[in-house]
Amino acid sequence: MQTTEQLSEIRGVSVGTGKAHLRDVEQFIIGKYLGLPYRHRGRSLEGLDCWGFLKLVYADLGVRLFDIEDLEYSKIWGAQGKDYFKEHYFHDWVSVKTPEMLDGVLFVNSRKIANHAGIILSNGRFIHCARPGVIISRINDPSWQTKIEGFYRLKDRIC
Repeated sequence: MQTTEQLSEIRGVSVGTGKAHLRDVEQFIIGKYLGLPYRHRGRSLEGLDCWGFLKLVYADLGVRLFDIEDLEYSKIWGAQGKDYFKEHYFHDWVSVKTPEMLDGVLFVNSRKIANHAGIILSNGRFIHCARPGVIISRINDPSWQTKIEGFYRLKDRIC
C-alpha cells in the first residue's frame, strides 16, 4: 500500500503505461475511505458527503477541487432545484463519453438535478459516499445506471 506522498509521485503517469500504478491508487482509496460514515457537508475522515469524499480523494492525489460547501447548500438542495455540480463542474472537469478509472460520475435525482457524485474504479465499479457512508457499487446496477448524468475527467489528468 502506498502513502499519500508516494501517490502524488505517480501524477502524470499515462493510463496506458500506468495500470499497475492505477491499481495501487485504487487500493489506496478503498483502504482509506471504504466504510467511513456519511455526514451532510462532511469534509473530514470523521464524516463525508459525496462531494467531500471526492475532495479528499483527489486531494490525496494532489488535486484541489472547488468546493460547493462555500455555497451553503441545505440537505434538500437537489429537491429545491439547485444544480450546484452542473453549475460549477467546469472549474476542474471536462465531460467524457467513456469513463476511465479515477474519472468522476454524476447522478441525477427524479428532477434531473445532479445531486450525487462518485469516482470510477476498475471492473465496472464506482466508489461514493451515500447514506450510511462510503461504499462501492456497480455502475451497471439498474438503480444507478438509470440515474447517470455523465462522466467527467479532471482537466489536469492525475494519472
